[in-house]
Amino acid sequence: MMIRVEYPDGTQQLVRPYVLSQLIDKQAITRFERAGGWAVLGEARLRSAGGSFLRGENRRCSA
Repeated sequence: MMIRVEYPDGTQQLVRPYVLSQLIDKQAITRFERAGGWAVLGEARLRSAGGSFLRGENRRCSA
């Protein structure tokens, strides 16, 4: 699976998920495309390295 990213100069590129993670860590991109549209770094809610948001109530817990 390839993910479209946009760099600060406006150029776009398709990258693999592990490259996306590296670009986010380096803050080398301004946004990337998700199924629901573009996610803008600094504005969009991103997952932690562990794959979950780790914020708020865990709605998946079963009682």
